[in-house]
Amino acid sequence: MNKLIEIGFQHVGRWRLCESGLELCLDRMVDVSPAMYAFVVDGRVKYVGKTMRALGRRLYGYRNPGKSQRTNRRVRNEIVNTLRADQQVDVFAFADNTVQQIGTFRLNIPAALEDDVIAQLRPPWNGSRRGEDLEGADSQERRLG
Repeated sequence: MNKLIEIGFQHVGRWRLCESGLELCLDRMVDVSPAMYAFVVDGRVKYVGKTMRALGRRLYGYRNPGKSQRTNRRVRNEIVNTLRADQQVDVFAFADNTVQQIGTFRLNIPAALEDDVIAQLRPPWNGSRRGEDLEGADSQERRLG
């Protein structure tokens, strides 16, 4: 989690279960784009994604995924199961609206970062091969223990 904070991720909200189902409570950054976001449980990054749409609109896809949205459905199930186990699922986000260009092409920093963030942190809900998150000093202990 510290790696994400170091590059500018901020806590923006959390998921919760209510009578009507899964609910997203975003305190800020609802309308930012492009953005990267992370779902975090007990300080461990569980999922990382990016969006070109407004953050709140993108995250709505996890709340009510369509039948063809396999990733959204899978991640939604992970969120719901985690909440049912009385664990909190926090939402962190990063947005960089500075205009950087290479020639006539705009550089999307969140999109450029996503692959390497996932490769380094290996969040389990992203479908990493080992199914574990390896962030932090105690990662080896978690693998062995």
